[in-house]
Amino acid sequence: KKIASLILSRVTWTGEMARLYARTWLLIVVAVVFIINILFVRTLTCTCDCPVDSSPLDRQPRAFEDNAKRSLTKEFLSTEREGHRLAVVVPFRNRYEELLQFAPFLHSFLNRQHVRHQIWVVNQADNHRFNRAALINVGFLLSRNECDYMVMHDIDLLPLNDHLLYAYNENGPLHITSPNLHPLYHYDTYIGGILIMTRQQFEKVNGLSNQFWGWGREDDELYMRLKEAELKVQYPRNITTGTNTFKHIHDKSARPRDQKKYFNQWEISRQRDRATGLSTIQYKLNSVVQLTIEGAPVNFVSVELQCDYERTPFCDNPI
Repeated sequence: KKIASLILSRVTWTGEMARLYARTWLLIVVAVVFIINILFVRTLTCTCDCPVDSSPLDRQPRAFEDNAKRSLTKEFLSTEREGHRLAVVVPFRNRYEELLQFAPFLHSFLNRQHVRHQIWVVNQADNHRFNRAALINVGFLLSRNECDYMVMHDIDLLPLNDHLLYAYNENGPLHITSPNLHPLYHYDTYIGGILIMTRQQFEKVNGLSNQFWGWGREDDELYMRLKEAELKVQYPRNITTGTNTFKHIHDKSARPRDQKKYFNQWEISRQRDRATGLSTIQYKLNSVVQLTIEGAPVNFVSVELQCDYERTPFCDNPI
C-alpha cells in the first residue's frame, strides 16, 4: 500500500490516462509481492529441518508395522497367492460368553495376517457327555469343500503374539500352542489347544478318535496317529513371549472339567483307537446358522452326536 501511495503521489498526469496508468502499476506491484510471498514460504517448507507431524491416519501402532513386514514372508505370500482358506473349527457347548470374545478377536487376528478363513463353531446339542474330538471331525467334514486346511481351536485360548503364523503349512501339522507356550500343559507330546492341519494330513490319519467322551486324552491319541503316519509336528518359530503368549479365558469354577472315568474308559483312553475316526463319525445335523459377532462372520452348527453304547457305554453319565 505504501508503494502504491508513493506511485500515485508522483503521478502528475491528469485525466483518465493518469488514473489508468496508476492502477496498472498498482496491480503489477501487488502481483510481484504475491509471487515473492509464495516463493519465500515454499523455500521455508522445503529447507526446514523441523520434524513434521504426520496425520493421525498415517500413524499406526508398532504391531501393525510388524504385521506389514511379516505379510511379506514366504508363509504369508504362499497362503495369499495360492488361494488357501483356513477353517477355524471350534468344538462348543454352552460357552456363549467366551464365543463373544473369541470370534471378533480371532477374526481380527487372522485378518491382520491376511489369512482367508471361515469360523465354524460346532455346538453339541445332544445330552451325551462332551466329545471334543467328534465335534472336530464334524467341523472338518462340513468345511472341507470350502477350506483346504483347518485349525482345531479351543474357544478359551486367544493368541496374543502376532508372530504366531496361521498360514498354510504343508510340511506337517503346526502346533500353535506348543508345550513351551501353552499356559498350562508342557509335556513333550502335548498337541492339544490349537493345532493346524491340512486337509490331506487330517484325512491321512482318519481324523480323531470318536471314543473320547468327557474331558481329555483325545489329543494324546491323535499324537499316536500322527507318529504312526510319520507326520512330524512343527512348532512356531522365534516366539519369545513364553507362557504369556496366550490369554486363557476358562473359568474353572463356572465350568468344571468332566474328568470322571466310567466302566473301562480309563483303559480305552490310553490305547491307539483303530476302529473309529473321521470315516466312522455318526451325527445328526440340526442346523447351520450364519451369525455376525462384532463384524466377525460365524457358521454356528448344531449337531447331535450318536453314541455306540457297546463300544463306549461311558458316553453318558451313569445314573
